[in-house]
Amino acid sequence: MPVIKILFFAAIFSLISCGKVKPSGNDVDNTQYFKDRKKFEAALAKSAVVCGEYDLDCPDNVAKLTFWSETNGKFALSVCSGTLIDEEYILTNRHCIPENLIKVGAGASCNKQIVINFPDTKNSDAEMLDCIEIVQVFPDKEDQPDLAVLRVQKSTSLRSGTSLNKKPYTHRQEVYAYTMNPNPYVRMSGTIVRKECSISLDNFMTLKRDGSAGDVLLSGYNCKLIGGNSGSAIFNQAGEIVGVINKRIDNDVVKKIFYQNDISHMAFTNMGGAVNISCLNDLYLNAGKGCISNDLSSAGVSFENYLDEKLSLNNLQSENEDNIKVTFTGNLELELSVKNYVLPRERLSQIRPKLTRYYKMAQSVRKEMIFTLGKDLGPGKGVIK
Repeated sequence: MPVIKILFFAAIFSLISCGKVKPSGNDVDNTQYFKDRKKFEAALAKSAVVCGEYDLDCPDNVAKLTFWSETNGKFALSVCSGTLIDEEYILTNRHCIPENLIKVGAGASCNKQIVINFPDTKNSDAEMLDCIEIVQVFPDKEDQPDLAVLRVQKSTSLRSGTSLNKKPYTHRQEVYAYTMNPNPYVRMSGTIVRKECSISLDNFMTLKRDGSAGDVLLSGYNCKLIGGNSGSAIFNQAGEIVGVINKRIDNDVVKKIFYQNDISHMAFTNMGGAVNISCLNDLYLNAGKGCISNDLSSAGVSFENYLDEKLSLNNLQSENEDNIKVTFTGNLELELSVKNYVLPRERLSQIRPKLTRYYKMAQSVRKEMIFTLGKDLGPGKGVIK
């Protein structure tokens, strides 16, 4: 079996932070590696962020996180995003926290390993804050979300926190995010920009999901997620946090999968994944069962069952599957329609066995592959300076 097939779901979804993933063509390789302390300190001194919106119209609670670790005299310097949820507390991803702090957990001092940069906005001045301690970092387990809470130095600009809304999502709910995009030329600096996204609860990747599911699919033509965007909050139209971005989809890999299986599809939009805040019992306590963060499949639901449900909803159970056209939309949603003639690569009768077999294979490896993705691939072979 070709390697590309074995790596289907693991390769499509990748953590987008901060150097936890081996560089593989991301728009920005935002981890730098140093052999020399002075060069490391010089790069760290360049840590800064600006608002990229017109008239500096960025929220005053969205920040750039810079963190680093030292191993045998070598330094790895990385960036992520984060959002104030209180005047002293930042919400971000677990995989945006150095491994040594994750091992200690709540109470670990993050001073001299994480700094927080806020941009100059129309309401607040730019400033850098020190990280004080890890308040919560959820366990790196299947049923726990990719989230962490940091306590940081108080701002002098009276920045406002943002409330969390744990109401379940609706399919195709419109949301937005302010992400920190690293500068491709000065990688320790970045720009805060707004992105418009839509939540999908019914697609080939996640199948049919409940609005309280742990991780969900994001998509949109203005929803391009790149390295450094991990930890960015997603907001509902009321400006409340409803999730946190933590994954992106590699569209080139998706295209290869469909091409190799001779399956027709529409042009793909930008896609990624986010942790659903509604699955949490309490932000400062371990999440309850069902807050699955690493496996985006619907537990126990087969692709066959998903297709049969689709046929039932469209009253197509009695139709000849040679006459049923399958359309994969730009965000991997699946549409069915009846036509007098259907091209072989669009026929349900041809697509059903291919994707059923494919999905079973992917489910057998996906749990482990996704679960260990950020941990096993590590920071990769970056530029050593």
